[in-house]
Amino acid sequence: AAFYAASGGEYNPKSNSKPIKPKTNPIQTQFVDRAKINLFAWIRSITIVLIMLLADFTTLKGGHFQTKRWLFQQVHCNCTDIQIYYELIMNWNEVCWTLTDMILTQILQPNCVKVPVQNNEKEAAITELIDLLDTNGLFSDRDVALEAVLTRERVRSTGTGAGIAIPHCKCNAVKELIMAIGIANEPIEFDSVDGKPVKILFLLVSPIDQTGPHIQALAGISRVMLNEEFRQKLEQAASADEVYTLLDEIES
Repeated sequence: AAFYAASGGEYNPKSNSKPIKPKTNPIQTQFVDRAKINLFAWIRSITIVLIMLLADFTTLKGGHFQTKRWLFQQVHCNCTDIQIYYELIMNWNEVCWTLTDMILTQILQPNCVKVPVQNNEKEAAITELIDLLDTNGLFSDRDVALEAVLTRERVRSTGTGAGIAIPHCKCNAVKELIMAIGIANEPIEFDSVDGKPVKILFLLVSPIDQTGPHIQALAGISRVMLNEEFRQKLEQAASADEVYTLLDEIES
């Protein structure tokens, strides 16, 4: 009787019938709804804690800190690229030995920047950047690289939010990490995590057996793109040379 009274039910001590089903408690219902809404946020928080423990982030210094910060932001900004997290943990020894501060202009060639990107459809824009890299002789097989990037993109969008997308893949069409940047005049619908279209594209293609540099480059891009003023300057850049100069300056 006490239990049903406390939970909002009705109990008649003179009746042999079972207690009446408890009435709906608006406050209790609201609490349950909030718990459901926040469930995914709790799962993400627990996930990042487990990742940090597994990877032993407490021993990381220098460039490794950038990856720690990048991972933290990815989880808490709803960028649910679990494949990258899995690769990081499974290849942590390699990552630890190769991960230092990456200077993006060391892997980005000035002639691998496209301003503006002509296409305003996602896969067409990615293809345009792939063709730019292929024109510069950076692929052993352009079609393999294109299919790898598009396949990865169809699994989950690489639109990370704030008008940025980082399409990327690992394949046998390259022997080392390569990179391209594209700036679109018209926003491109990219199915980004924040629902906003994209104007800045970073394309990364790396060999299958080189997880360390791949993660390192992703962390490096995340690091420079935290600067809102830099993002705005990239969006307004009028030429490929201006984009390369802006990237070189922020990394100096």
